[in-house]
Amino acid sequence: LESAPCMLVLPHRVCLAVVGRKVCGLSRKGVVAMAQAQTKKAVVREVGDALVLELEVGGRQRQLNRQIDEPLEKVLNRLAVTKGPKAKKGSSAPPAAAVRVEVARDGMVVDAAAVTAGVGLLGDGSRTLTVGAETFTLVVNPPRVVSVTLPERAIVGIPLFPIVQAEHCNENELEWRWFAEPSSPSPSASSTDGKGESVLLGEGRSYSPSAADLGATLRVRCSPTAAPAGVECAAETATARAVEPAPQRSFHERRLAALSAREEGALRFVTYNALADNYRRTWNGLYPYVPEDVHDPHRRLQLAVQEVLELSPDVALVQEVDVRWFERLWEPRLAAAGFAGVHLPKAKGMQEGLALFVRESELELVTTQSIVLNAVAEQADRSEIHARIAALLSDRPRLRESLLRTSTVALLALVRHRHSGRHLVITNTHLFYHPHAGHIRVIQAALIAAEAERLRLEAVPSAAVVIAGDFNGEAHDGVMRFLLSGLIEAGDDEWGRGSLFRFSYRGAAAAAVAAAAAGEDPREDPEVLDSIARIARLRELVLRARESEGAAAAAAAAVDEEGEEEEVAEVTGPGLSAEEAEEALALRDAIAADRRTAVERQRRAAADAGAAVVADGARLELPFRVDSAYASAPPEFTNYVGGFVGALDWLLLERDQGLRVLQTAAMPTEAEVTAETALPSTAFPSDHVSIAADVAIPTL
Repeated sequence: LESAPCMLVLPHRVCLAVVGRKVCGLSRKGVVAMAQAQTKKAVVREVGDALVLELEVGGRQRQLNRQIDEPLEKVLNRLAVTKGPKAKKGSSAPPAAAVRVEVARDGMVVDAAAVTAGVGLLGDGSRTLTVGAETFTLVVNPPRVVSVTLPERAIVGIPLFPIVQAEHCNENELEWRWFAEPSSPSPSASSTDGKGESVLLGEGRSYSPSAADLGATLRVRCSPTAAPAGVECAAETATARAVEPAPQRSFHERRLAALSAREEGALRFVTYNALADNYRRTWNGLYPYVPEDVHDPHRRLQLAVQEVLELSPDVALVQEVDVRWFERLWEPRLAAAGFAGVHLPKAKGMQEGLALFVRESELELVTTQSIVLNAVAEQADRSEIHARIAALLSDRPRLRESLLRTSTVALLALVRHRHSGRHLVITNTHLFYHPHAGHIRVIQAALIAAEAERLRLEAVPSAAVVIAGDFNGEAHDGVMRFLLSGLIEAGDDEWGRGSLFRFSYRGAAAAAVAAAAAGEDPREDPEVLDSIARIARLRELVLRARESEGAAAAAAAAVDEEGEEEEVAEVTGPGLSAEEAEEALALRDAIAADRRTAVERQRRAAADAGAAVVADGARLELPFRVDSAYASAPPEFTNYVGGFVGALDWLLLERDQGLRVLQTAAMPTEAEVTAETALPSTAFPSDHVSIAADVAIPTL
């Protein structure tokens, strides 16, 4: 009686439960529940076409992974011969003797030779497993939290939203408890969980650290609400670092305060290049003024997501979103705030791309399209623009080669505005980055406009078009002149400059050399000879750095953002000396200057001969006209880094659809973005600044 509960059934279904030396009057159901709670448990989980059996038998924790269609007898035999203590390696002791193993369903022994493991161990009915002298209650597919993860860092005021993986339950069937493990108890705590100094902070799907939690490490425990007694189904995790204070973000606070409440029926659009963590390996060269701690994605990207959410958009268009961080941070945080989100990585296996989010209470996400621009560029039958570009590429094999090597994509979404009933075609993109490839950006912009028009005509011809993103072009650049005017001529300067573009320094400089020679023998031109010498010396340094050993030398020829051109980043270390590294960087800049001046020399030569500038582009016209949301007050910059300042990010609205800008978000001053030299910084998580606008959507 002291080792197991017993039950005595009396008349009128009255039961006496005997546990140890205590006798309790219980209902039959209560006694059965109590007895099961004190019986040893074996857990059976169905995992695809397999099942996992977990139990502690003979003092050992066992786990068997078997196929569902495997004979039950084979599974039980496997369990029988492995019951008992595990023999030490090299031991001459005989193996443990087999024991009786059987499964019973509702008290009846199952014929193990006649059924599969799935039939015998899974399904309805009360089942027990006997292994030798031990009997287990089989718990089939209990709800379980497989894992729960948090960002490594917790920042005051930024909600933590754990990522959970669970089996046999949904998120509505989970409960969450948040704890602090501080050096001194948090004033916001209400009780303890009995684990040392852990202090219960609260319950719920997310937790926003407060100033009272500073210095504490936060831990979250997630459990199924219907977890069976005696089976461990919970999981927990903790932040890697103590709660830290939020950075001073005076600009963001000023910006939010200046934004008035949205008018009824208006939509707020936000576009933001969030700076992908995927390229962090190059940042010591690109952003040498940024401390390593500011680079940390567990801090930086939380601030980026928070910035977007604080702007309270109805449509958020984000560029440079890592695949990993979309899944771990962007999508969960915005989904919890009521957004539907889509992610499109760049082509060629890139691990970052575009994200589009719409607030579901305001917009219905009807459909999305993923466009790989180099894949549609030669499909002449898709539109007039496609046909003109396909013809251009056919005549310009080097341009075709360059375009096909790009990984640029566009994410298109057809949405329905619930308030007005209007449909919108919204496009998010990040055009090819290279400063000397403006002609490629023109082609990409034309393809995107053509694809948006195709989607509109196929779905809802009355839909209005919105195009946004990082166009890597300022107002004076060809791509923006094209988009804002609706037309680019075949003789535009952008085509001439683009004719010198190559993906490698060697090829680009060679093209510049040929153009600079203006038909003369390059070997007779001193400037050409200087350029050739610079190319040769840079190539020598890069190759030597590549061939040397060590991580620092491997970074000598670091791949740039698109993985498509050689860049010289950090080249100190075993490969090159600090002086040689500095020389390599100077050579890179000099060769780029060669390319910029080559077209000017070509122009001067043509002018002296009385000829027109060589035109070898295509005349392209947009199928609709667009205006910038910031047309009345263009920002001086949206990208501010050491060595470059410019307005590269745009929100373009179709002109003839009645879309009306009500207000735009303020932009930072130069003093604010240079407080820590440039961007990114402690307060600005990206090297770009987000832009936002409220747009009135007229009813049909």
